[in-house]
Amino acid sequence: MTRDLIVVDQLIAKTQGNLARGYAYEDRVTTSPEFVDCTPSATKDNPHPRTETCFEDVSHTVTQPVAIDLGAEQVKLSGLQAKRIQLAKAARPAIGDCETRYPE
Repeated sequence: MTRDLIVVDQLIAKTQGNLARGYAYEDRVTTSPEFVDCTPSATKDNPHPRTETCFEDVSHTVTQPVAIDLGAEQVKLSGLQAKRIQLAKAARPAIGDCETRYPE
């Protein structure tokens, strides 16, 4: 119950940031060829293998700004705030029970 509240709080903060900036951030995964170490493992027959490099595609996460519909983002924020109120009311008994069991 409180886990959902935490997630909604994080989404509210992210949405408020998007509205304040006027745009959002999006993570995209790109790949680029790079030299990597592909030296074979040492074996009994070859305890000191020669260092080797290979050309392989390596994934990178890139954060890029993206345009957003500010009206839709505001509607999303309103919906999240309403959901937060609902979740907080539902979690209140469990939080009270926890505070009773484990006082400071």
